[in-house]
Amino acid sequence: MTLRSRTARIAPYLLGALLFGLVFGLRYANTPAEFYQHRDDGVITMSHARNWVEYGVIGPNPSGGRLEGFSAPVQFALSALGYALTRAGYETQALVQTVVFTLLLGAVWVGLLGPIRRWGWAWFLLVPVLLVDQTSFLLWHGSGLENPITHVAILSMLWQLGRMLEIGRFHWPAVVLPAVAAVSRLDGLYHVGPVLAVFAVAWWVSHRNGVGLLTAAAALGGACLVHVVRYLYFGDWLSNTAHAQALGLSDRLDLIAAGNWGFLEYSWRISAEVFRSHGGWMLLPFLFGLPFVRRGRERVFLVLSSLLLVVTAVANPLVLGRTTLDPTRTTTQMALCVVLLIAIVGMDVWRRPRGRWVLIPVALLALSGHLGTRQVPYELCCPTEGFEAYRAEFREVAEREGLRRPTVANADLGAMSWHKDFNVVDIGALGNVFFAHLRHGPLLSEYFFEWMAPDIVESHEAWSCRYFDEIFSDPRFRERYLPIREEWVDWDRCANGPLPVGVWVRRDMLRAATGEERRLTDRLDQELSVDAVRESLHRVRDRSEVESETGWATSAAVARAAYRFLPEFVAAGQGDDLRTVFATGNASEFDRFLISRGSDTEAFPALADHLLDDFLDRRIGPKPERPQPDAAGTLDVYVVEDDLILYKESCPRSVTDGRLFLAVRGPAFEENQGIVFDEDFHEVGYRVGESALAVLELPPGRIEDIVVGLRSGSETVWKVRCPPPSSRTGTESGSVDR
Repeated sequence: MTLRSRTARIAPYLLGALLFGLVFGLRYANTPAEFYQHRDDGVITMSHARNWVEYGVIGPNPSGGRLEGFSAPVQFALSALGYALTRAGYETQALVQTVVFTLLLGAVWVGLLGPIRRWGWAWFLLVPVLLVDQTSFLLWHGSGLENPITHVAILSMLWQLGRMLEIGRFHWPAVVLPAVAAVSRLDGLYHVGPVLAVFAVAWWVSHRNGVGLLTAAAALGGACLVHVVRYLYFGDWLSNTAHAQALGLSDRLDLIAAGNWGFLEYSWRISAEVFRSHGGWMLLPFLFGLPFVRRGRERVFLVLSSLLLVVTAVANPLVLGRTTLDPTRTTTQMALCVVLLIAIVGMDVWRRPRGRWVLIPVALLALSGHLGTRQVPYELCCPTEGFEAYRAEFREVAEREGLRRPTVANADLGAMSWHKDFNVVDIGALGNVFFAHLRHGPLLSEYFFEWMAPDIVESHEAWSCRYFDEIFSDPRFRERYLPIREEWVDWDRCANGPLPVGVWVRRDMLRAATGEERRLTDRLDQELSVDAVRESLHRVRDRSEVESETGWATSAAVARAAYRFLPEFVAAGQGDDLRTVFATGNASEFDRFLISRGSDTEAFPALADHLLDDFLDRRIGPKPERPQPDAAGTLDVYVVEDDLILYKESCPRSVTDGRLFLAVRGPAFEENQGIVFDEDFHEVGYRVGESALAVLELPPGRIEDIVVGLRSGSETVWKVRCPPPSSRTGTESGSVDR
């Protein structure tokens, strides 16, 4: 092949890339950058990649264990490679990602619509013009998240599968690109799998052999191999981000099978928003032109696959649930399929005699549908700019108090964890296994205050509301944390009243503090020493012989002090020695977990069980042989002060799958048959391994009788009647201190 022929071959692809770059660049130049650039969830993925390059562990924290707090494996791999080669910051990485994948998108469109001649370029130019007018697509494409990678991967998959179908022989990109598309997001198989099924059937119909099926199987096998590697490394098929969601796929399928109209109506509203935001109303008139599309194998495959991808996108809220940040975020590839269908129908109808007269009213209807649902640019959640200000505040506090690599509790994981000067306790749950699995209730409080005890805490309205009961109204918060900046605000979306907003530092870690953790932190900051950690654990052991209540907590303090220097211990070749000290010393399961740098997900069940036992020992004390009252097939009920503690070891799921209700009898509880609580068990309780736990607070007022139970639909699965605490039987309504 001569140089001239090579140039002629690649010139259309370069021109397509140039046109896309020009149109997208002009549109972005007229869109406020603060609306879309540098969103924190994209930085979370890049932060995991940086952590892997610099500290050898995939996770958000320099001292932390293996944790999958992201859902974009391809972006992670590209970011890790880019950071290893260039050490570029997340702003540069996000910009390069947007530019490169926009240019690639233009080149792929040339392949899909080619060969393009004369008037075909007018149709081609219409493609980027239509795409940049899809607001959700445009903003998320430039957000720094994985969206542009997904866009190119899915469109490339359609191109190469269609090409292989047309030429009739095996084509290796038809294996690689679908596999990449299937893991561009962890839920990618949901969208890609049906397309591969259509390809396998289309190949059999066209060529009558099994090559298409083998190609589809190889692509799926490549994607599954990535998931196997994930499982072997992280110890779980689900990412930590999936655990942070309240409903799993099986739960949604159960609701669909049960015909839960509330769930179906909610999902339908989100699906309608997805359809509207990605050009669905613009597509509908063009569907009447499908009978006029050319009947070539590739053309038919592209039309069927694009329609199928539109369907999976619209059904995404029903099958996979509402996407966080923006309900349209993970389905922006639908806009590509809508525009592809419009381009195919438009070009084929235009070429037919009198086709243009048909196309004009169709285009006018599509234009009116688009203008009627067109979105103006809006600000995406969640920009890193404000989070960088919080980070600067954290650094100021840390420097003033002399804290090396402090542990900070905050919901803005990306910007906070990117710079690797903190270990982040992510109360947003994506980057913390405890917050992802527990989500609420007393076990989360125990983890926060007694185990992890972050040095610095920052919270704004949404998170202060979400964790008001578990953290901010707990007396331990005021006892143990000193306000650096604090104000109380009313937030109309929260029923908890005024909320604390600000920054707090743990009193035990102030520069003047003299506790074990502070002393050991200062000593290790001057000189790394495994012996210093060993001596500190010995002091804990000696004190615990006198006062056993403090032994566990103090050993956790030693572990926290060592944890902040863990990268330095590992770099100095002392990591194994440090782990040996905690394996043989007076340490708890939590201490060993903190120092191990193992898989957070694998370790969680044992840690949660340990936390549960400790909580029960503190609240219930030595458990009676038979709780009062007790019945088979129920949770055991313990009345402790103003709480009902419901617990059962080896608890069948039938005992917890339903709505937990609490009814009380007394002068103040005449309405609604005395029912004061009625919620899904999983919204208020836990399942820790085979055990189940829920803690319900009794309402204020005199109580004569208590009934607690579980309903499934209209059926009562179980209920238990128990006497109220003696302190409440003679109390006048509303007189109880809470």
